[in-house]
Parts: sequence; structure tokens; C-alpha cells
Amino acid sequence: MADQERVSNLRVKFEEVKDIFYEVDEFTTFESILSDRVSELSGGMNYGLDVDFSAYDPSNFFHALRVQASENGEPRTLDELGSGQEQVLALAFIQAYAEAFRDDAGLVLVVDEPESNLHPLAQKWLARNLRKLAKTSCQVIVTTHSPAFLDIEGLAGLVIVRKDGGCTRVTQRSATSLAAECVKRGAPATRTTAETVLPFYAAAATDEILSAFFARRVVLVEGPTEAAALPIYLDAVGLSTVKEGTAVVSVGGVGNLAKWWRLFSAYEIPTYVVFDNDAKDDEKTVKRADLLLTLGIGEDEHNKYTGTDSLIVTPSFAVFGGDFERTMGAIVGPAYSELETKGRTKFGLTGTAKSLLARFVASSLAITDDTEVYERFTELRVAIEAVEVRTVNISPSPPSLSATTVRTPKK
Repeated sequence: MADQERVSNLRVKFEEVKDIFYEVDEFTTFESILSDRVSELSGGMNYGLDVDFSAYDPSNFFHALRVQASENGEPRTLDELGSGQEQVLALAFIQAYAEAFRDDAGLVLVVDEPESNLHPLAQKWLARNLRKLAKTSCQVIVTTHSPAFLDIEGLAGLVIVRKDGGCTRVTQRSATSLAAECVKRGAPATRTTAETVLPFYAAAATDEILSAFFARRVVLVEGPTEAAALPIYLDAVGLSTVKEGTAVVSVGGVGNLAKWWRLFSAYEIPTYVVFDNDAKDDEKTVKRADLLLTLGIGEDEHNKYTGTDSLIVTPSFAVFGGDFERTMGAIVGPAYSELETKGRTKFGLTGTAKSLLARFVASSLAITDDTEVYERFTELRVAIEAVEVRTVNISPSPPSLSATTVRTPKK
């Protein structure tokens, strides 16, 4: 018998064996789900997974399965795939296995840094599928450094892990305990409940805000102007916000500062607040009054801060009188407006473009230790570096179905 004929006969026999395997319901279910999950997770990726067989194990048919990477139907080795492709295909396999054998209530899926080698949109897509899987009988535990895997609605499953003085410290909140912590910090008790607190924060959360959960400390600012310029000024006086794990986060207005301060403080993340006295959005100072009360400032002192036209730095907050640009103009002098004009010419600006100009001015200034801007921002740097979480009684939170572990920078 010629070799080619033997090969042909073996192929026929092997297909007959495969047909017998297809009579096993669990296998056909698994293969079908695997195909669907690869398609869902991979998007337009050319790579896929095929199910094949090694030697038959009569004690457990699943031991005979072999997963083979493929590209447009052609077999490939896993070494030929990129790291991100390997990650997606591995998770597709795990998800298919979990769904095919979901009767196993003890199944726990632990994924370490699923964001590795995936671009931001792919991370969000993968996170959505992992959350979907967590709603089945499978428990999902993720350790991550990416905000794509954080879900405010599922905040009860968020566990922040920190290294503190050689010890590992964790912080977790149930919806009930989070609501209680927010009320302790000034949130209205009638509107802040276990049922409302998570949807309330989820409605306003952005990727920028969620990224602050990974920070060693947080500086909350009203808008993009301060978020663009403050890190440059702080770096000039010795605080590299990126190096030190300090997130400068824009929250979209003075009225949002108090609520995010409550949230990050509840998670024991040291949080400093920076706002200004631009009255366009708060003519009657209602929002600033709420913020000051939240930060422990009595009403008799409010006018000291809401009526100032100067920069005032305190241990828990700083206020730029008037607005950020006017206060900086007063501190820097004529050079500030001159640099703004230069920036408008350089970038061909006709509108306001406040954040772009503020960043340009901050980057262009010569900030030496004999200038007022150096002195004032050194004062601000010291306050930010010293900010602490206000300690309150913390009630234990119940275990959650799925958990996301956030790793923060080591001190």
C-alpha cells in the first residue's frame, strides 16, 4: 500500500473517531460555545481556536481535547500569535469552558492583569465579557491596573490592595457601607442610600475619574484647565505627579468636587481639592458652600474663602480667587498675559482654548526659586504631599459574587 493511500485511510478513520466524539453532548456544546466566544472576543482578528483530539482517555473524554490555534482555517502554533492574541484566545477558551460546564458551582476564574498587551478599546470589550461571565455561576476575580475593568455599578466587588509600612492593606465597600461613609462626609442622608449610591456615581464616572482608584493620592480640580496646568507647576517645585502616583483629576465643575471627595475618601485614598471663585456656575455660592461644609469648614468661615481674590492654601483644599487664570496672572505678573498672547499666535487660536493656553503658559514660564509662583506652588505641593484620609469607623462589607482587585503604587 502506498504511503499516500495509508495517509488517506488514516484520515478517514480519524474522522470516524471524531464523529463518535461529536455524539458526546458536552463536547459539541463546548465546541459551539468556544467558536462563539472566540468570535465575540476577537472582533475582526484572523486568528481563532479549533478543537482537536489527542489520544482518547476513556476515563474523561475532556482529557482528549486539544486546542489548536488557527489562522483563516490553517493550523498555527501559539508561538506565532502575539501576546494580546494569546490573551484573548485563552480567555475565550476559559469562558467557553465555564459556560459549557456551568453546573459546576465551584468554578472560580482568576485573571491576572487581563489588560496586558491589549489596546484600550479591546480592554473595555474584554471587561464587558468578563462582567457578563460573572453573572453566571462562575465567580470571577481580576487583578488589574486598568480603569477599563472597574465598574461603579459593581463597586461592592472592588478591593483596593496597598502596601503600607511593610503590610498589605485592603479596602472594600458594600453599597450599604459606601452610602454610610458618604453620609458621614456630608452627603444628604435622605438621598444617599444603598439603592441609590452606586447608580449616582456610575452616571458621572469617566475613565479619568476611575483611573484615580489606582493613585497613591488624588487632587480633584474643577475642569481641564487646572488638570492640564497644575501638574506642570507642581513638577517645577519638586512634585512629579506621575512619578509619585498623584492623580490630578478633572470632575467637570465645582458642584462635583464634594461627591468625588467623599467617594475617594471612603476608599481611604488621600484626596486634596482645588477650586476657584469663578461665579458663572455658582453665583449664590451654594456649590462652594456645600464643598466647604463637606471639608469641615463652618459657615462662619465661608466668606474667607468664597470672597477671596487670592490663592489660599489649606491642609485639605486650595482656592484660586476669581478664577485660575486671573489668580495666576496676579501671581506671575505681566508675563502671564504675554505668554497667553504668544500661545494664541503660535496655535492660531481665535476662541478661548483655556486649557491649551494654561498648559502652554505653565510650560513656558521660567519658574525659579526666587519667584512668587515658586513660593506659592511650593506651599501647595507641601499641602498635597501631607494630605491624609480622615479616619472614620468602617463597617465590614459582605463578600461579593465577583471582585476586581486594584493594585496601587508602593510607597
